[in-house]
Amino acid sequence: MSEASTAPRWKILLPLLLGTLALVAWLEVAGEGEEEEVAAAVVRPRQPGGATDRPPATAPVAQDAAPARELKIDRAARTPGAVDGKGGDPFARIDWNPPAPKPAAPPPVVAAAPPRPVAPPIPYSYFGMSIQDGRTVVFVTRQDRTFVLAAGEVIENTYRVEEIRATEVVLTYIPLNERQVMTIGTAKP
Repeated sequence: MSEASTAPRWKILLPLLLGTLALVAWLEVAGEGEEEEVAAAVVRPRQPGGATDRPPATAPVAQDAAPARELKIDRAARTPGAVDGKGGDPFARIDWNPPAPKPAAPPPVVAAAPPRPVAPPIPYSYFGMSIQDGRTVVFVTRQDRTFVLAAGEVIENTYRVEEIRATEVVLTYIPLNERQVMTIGTAKP
């Protein structure tokens, strides 16, 4: 648009704007006294035929007539900044989203059963085997000690020798009553 076309528009709109503002200010000042009159007025339903129960404005009101109920007007709602009747800030942020759900209570902590204990690895190393009078014995070492194993014997109050076979020795770990097998070599043909 050119400047020439906008100038006439402002010449018309500016007086209209100023006139509207003046009219609103005058109505605000003039309307303060009328609120009490409006509060005293009682609106009654119309009777059939267009008549009302209300006497005309010029007619005097009888002294024995019941007083008219007052209409209460809430002035607090018209105070500056009162947009919701609470007198709050009209520029305050309003959140229309529903409130966030409360976090669910964490499930109760159930103590997990401790893992089943397991026997430690057999601490003995195979050293040799001997058969004397039909009885088989196995020689094993642990650190610097040597033990002679025969079926039914208990070693260091920890292992019991259950059975001696050609290629393995079956031991029971006494604290857990758990069987373990120690390989001792291959069978000779």
